[in-house]
Amino acid sequence: MPNENDANASEGAEASADDAELERLQAELAASIRRRLLFWAIRWTLGFAAIAAAVQWRPGLSWLWWVGAIVAFISLLTLLSLHVLSRRRLELARRRLAQSRDAESSDSGELPP
Repeated sequence: MPNENDANASEGAEASADDAELERLQAELAASIRRRLLFWAIRWTLGFAAIAAAVQWRPGLSWLWWVGAIVAFISLLTLLSLHVLSRRRLELARRRLAQSRDAESSDSGELPP
């Protein structure tokens, strides 16, 4: 028959696992933004090289520089916005987890750690 100490140990292990999972997600998010920025830079380097070739071939296409710059800026803004949104959602999950732990500890009459 499990006792109260076993239940508390189990809850502590779950809390540690949740914290570890959030830390893992945060590390993956940081690595993800680095990788995405690298691919963005490579993609737009190739894109602007293609624009340069098109303008060299047809000088009347010089307006492509502006279109390329606008599209590159919008794609970078989107990339960074999604990263900020993901970080906020991760922080919200962290706060909700802490709140649920506080609520559980106050319901059981224990003092929070």
